[in-house]
Formats: sequence, C-alpha cells, structure tokens
Amino acid sequence: MIYARDNYSQKELTNYNIGEGLSSFSQLSVTENLTKIDLPLSFTYRFGRGNLNSFIRVGGMVSFLTSASLTPTRIQPGLEPISDEINILQNRQKYYYSLVAGTGLEYKVPRGFIVLDIRYNIGMQNLVRTDSRFSSQRHLYIDDDFKLNTLSVCLGYHFRIYQSKKSRL
Repeated sequence: MIYARDNYSQKELTNYNIGEGLSSFSQLSVTENLTKIDLPLSFTYRFGRGNLNSFIRVGGMVSFLTSASLTPTRIQPGLEPISDEINILQNRQKYYYSLVAGTGLEYKVPRGFIVLDIRYNIGMQNLVRTDSRFSSQRHLYIDDDFKLNTLSVCLGYHFRIYQSKKSRL
C-alpha cells in the first residue's frame, strides 16, 4: 500500500548556557522555533489476518519551512533577562528531505481500526544555510550545523468513508 498525506508541525529546539565561556557575568540560552509543512510518501506492508494486524513502513518526506525564529535570552545576575525574537528564515534551508521508517499495530473494531503508529524521520541534510551563517551575529551567537531527526508515536482511529459492495455479474 502506498501512503501519502500532508502534515503541519512546529518544532522547538533549545540550547542552554551557550555563552558561559564568553563572559563570566552572563549566560545565554537560545530557543529556536521552526514551523513546517511535511509531505511524506511511504510504502506500507501489512501482515496478519485476525483482529490484530502489524505493519512496517518505509519512505521519504519533503518538508517546506514556513517560518523560523530564534529567541536568545541573556541572563545576568541581579538584572532582568534580556530577550528578543529574531526571524532567521533566510538562514535556514527552505526545503529539506528526510527518510521515514516505522512500524505499528492495527486493531479491528466495528467500523474501523484503532491504530498505534511509531515513526522515525531521519534528516538527510543540514538545515543551516552555510552561506548565511555569519550574516547576523547578534548576541554573539553563530549557528551550528544540524539535521532534524524526529520520533513520533501516534494513537488514532481509522474509519472507512465508503464501503464497496460486491457486484453481481
């Protein structure tokens, strides 16, 4: 079975205490928010014949980054934290690719299935655009290379909208 769908998701990455070596009187923590649209395409093999069936899934995914922001927070003893949000979409790859691998269980219930789906997405490329890495050095922060790998566990219910009928010929 070929399985395709779209997915909207938001990821948050946080690095703590980045700036300890730069200054003895302050610390820097950085939170990055990525919003993206995923378009996975996978092949699913189902096995089992009773009420409980298993499946495995392999495929790929194209992701389109719609927004990216960085919120550095400088913490100094005795002072309020200093923080602002920076748009860094121009410093990230607009499109990136992932491999998808997964497994799961389907339990047949009246009019559908209860599904447990476990997936691991393996990022295939660096999300940081290396040509713009040094374009903004506010807060003495420079991006490291990173790939986005995710593990997801989903519990859901699948139901059929249309039930085919056997034709008499």
